[in-house]
Amino acid sequence: MAWACAMMKLYKRSLFEGLRFPVGKNVEDNFLMYKLFLKAHRVVHTEKCIYWYRVGRADTLSQVWTEKRVVDEMEAKQEKLALLGMLGYDLTWHRYIYKTRLKRALEKLEEAGLQGSETYERVVTNLRFIETID
Repeated sequence: MAWACAMMKLYKRSLFEGLRFPVGKNVEDNFLMYKLFLKAHRVVHTEKCIYWYRVGRADTLSQVWTEKRVVDEMEAKQEKLALLGMLGYDLTWHRYIYKTRLKRALEKLEEAGLQGSETYERVVTNLRFIETID
């Protein structure tokens, strides 16, 4: 979660030099957070509760699944895998997370009756590909 989620973090302003949340994308955290972590010289973790976030509300963006969200999330995850791979990181865990998110996207698209959509087919294709790597 630390790699993807912008909430519950304090940032040094200089980390954002040359980096911004992408405009017009859903799940914009997924496009930026790992880049901030890679850029940081030091990351500190605390167990102290200093922020409260309500989970489970049906109207929050984290609960809304649209075709655009699915496409944007796939794009973000593919970009992350490509960059981390070029930097020599072990991608095992990141591929696992991507595969898990693709399966969840299929479930949500099926719930919406979108099995025949282009987005659904793209998710299936990406899932088949990522499974051939594992």
